Amino acid sequence: MNEDKLTGLQDRASFMQRLKLHCEQAITMGHLLGLVIIDLDRFYRINDQFGFQVGDEALRHVASLATGAARKRDLVARIGGNQFALILPGIMNQGHAVLAAAKLFRMMEAPIELCGHKVLVKGSAGIAVSPNHSSNFDRLFAHAERAMRQARESEESYRLSDADADESDDNAVSLEFELESAFASGDLRMFFQPKVQMSSRRPVGAEALEERHSRLCSAGAIYCGGRAHRADQQHDSVGPQRVASAGGQVAGSFWRPDDCHQPVTHRDG
Repeated sequence: MNEDKLTGLQDRASFMQRLKLHCEQAITMGHLLGLVIIDLDRFYRINDQFGFQVGDEALRHVASLATGAARKRDLVARIGGNQFALILPGIMNQGHAVLAAAKLFRMMEAPIELCGHKVLVKGSAGIAVSPNHSSNFDRLFAHAERAMRQARESEESYRLSDADADESDDNAVSLEFELESAFASGDLRMFFQPKVQMSSRRPVGAEALEERHSRLCSAGAIYCGGRAHRADQQHDSVGPQRVASAGGQVAGSFWRPDDCHQPVTHRDG
C-alpha cells in the first residue's frame, strides 16, 4: 500500500487499485458500493494568505475529519493536492453515501485554528454508487468527479451523480469531437433544397443541409442537429465558414448569375 506522506492516507495509485477491487467484489457479492470525491474549494487562498505550513496542517486536519466520518471498513485516501476520496463498501442504499458526505461537511463547518490562524476549509463533493451509476471503477470515478464539479459550480456542498445526464453529456462531447474532425478534414457533404416562390415558380433561396459520412456510423451519415449548434457555439468561426461554403457552392452550380443575390439558409441537420 502506497501512503501519502503528508497525511498518512492512501495515495491515488493505491486508491484506484482498491477501488477496482471493491467494484469487482461488489458485483460478485451483489452489494452496493459508494464513492465520494471531495475537492477543497479555493484551497490555494489558504496557502497564499497563511503560507504552505498552514496549508499542510489544513490538509492533515481534513484527512483526520474524513477518517473520523468514515466507518472502520471504509477507505479514505488523498488522491490529489487538495482532493480526498472515500470508498464505502456494503452500503444499504444511495442515501447512505449521501449521509457520509453530509456528515463530513458538518464536521468541516467550524473554523479551525492552525499555527495561530483561524482557517475555514470548505469543499465540494461528488457521490456515485456502484452498480447504480456504473460497475466499472473508472466510470464510477468519472461519475463522482463530474458530480463534484457540478456541486462546486452550483455552490452546493455535495451532489449525487445523475447517470442519465452524464451519458447524454458524454454523447454530446463525443459528437462535438467528431464534428471538429469533420470540419477540419472537409468530411462534410452538402446538399441543397431550393426555396421556390409559388406565384412565379422562381427560386428565391436555398436551404443547405450537411451530412458527414463516417465509418463509425452504420447508417453512413451523422445528422448533426442541435448538437452541431453546440459545436458552433464553441467555435465561432465554424458557422460563418459553412455559410460561406454553402453560398459558394450554390453560386458555382445550379444558381443562375442573376439569382446569386438570393439568400441561402444553412442547417447542420
